[in-house]
Amino acid sequence: MKKGVTDKLDPCPASAPSLTLLYAADIILRQHKIASLLMLILTMPMLVACKSHDAAESRTSDSDSFDARPAAGVALDPGTCKVAAQVLAIDSSRHSRRSDDPCAKAPCRATLKIGETLGFGMAFPAVLGAGDEIEVTFAFTTAPTEQLFPRLNRHYPGIQPGDRLVAILHASPQAHSNEPAYTIYEYQLR
Repeated sequence: MKKGVTDKLDPCPASAPSLTLLYAADIILRQHKIASLLMLILTMPMLVACKSHDAAESRTSDSDSFDARPAAGVALDPGTCKVAAQVLAIDSSRHSRRSDDPCAKAPCRATLKIGETLGFGMAFPAVLGAGDEIEVTFAFTTAPTEQLFPRLNRHYPGIQPGDRLVAILHASPQAHSNEPAYTIYEYQLR
C-alpha cells in the first residue's frame, strides 16, 4: 500500500486521541459559556424584581398613611384583600369570656357589604365582588381603640352600622367550612 492511501483510510491516526480531547474540551467550554449566559439571562429578572420589591417596601414602610388604593407595583401581603365596604350590622354579643381578650370588652364581629375590591394578595382564597356580604372579625374590636389599646401605634375610631370604610381583610381557613374566616387588623373610615 502506498503511504497516502493508508492515511486516508485509517480512521484512527496516531494524533486522534489528542484531537478528541481537544474537541471534547472545546464542547465543554462552549456549553459552559452557554450555561453561564443562560444563568445570567434567567437571574436578571429575579434581581430586578428583588430590587423593585425592596424599593416598594421602603416606600410603604416610610409612610403611615393608609391609601384607599394600593400603589401600582405595591403588592398586598399573601392571603389579604383590600376592600371598600359598608358596615351593615355589628354583632353586639361578646365572643369571649377571657378577661384579657378584647372581644370580651367590646364587640368584634360585623357584617360588611363589599362596595369595591381594591386589590388581592397572592393566594387569597376567595373572590369578593361588589354586593357580597361577609362576616368579619375586627382584631381590635369595633369600638374606638384609644382606651382599649393605649399602647397601640395607630388608633382606630370604631365603627357603626352605615359607616363606609377601606379595610385589609386577612383570610384564614375555617374548620368544617369552605368559606375562609376574615379578620381586619387595620381600616380607615371614608
